[in-house]
Amino acid sequence: TYQGELQVAEEENGEYIRGKATISLVVNEEGKVVVKEVTGKHPKINKEAKRMIEAIPTMTPGQLAGKPRAISYKIPLTF
Repeated sequence: TYQGELQVAEEENGEYIRGKATISLVVNEEGKVVVKEVTGKHPKINKEAKRMIEAIPTMTPGQLAGKPRAISYKIPLTF
């Protein structure tokens, strides 16, 4: 469960920014999350999406034939 704090991006006029971002990431052999790419229309949303994913604590890495292996993910987020 993500326990971090979502920082909602705002425009200069105080309105919240809404949109989507897609994050490509890898959980490496050590279980650390490495963000490879963030795509979306709004830079502030992309920045917050990346910050959230980078805040994920170290995880148990994937395994193949009993050995740790890096696993790639692509996650869509909606703000």
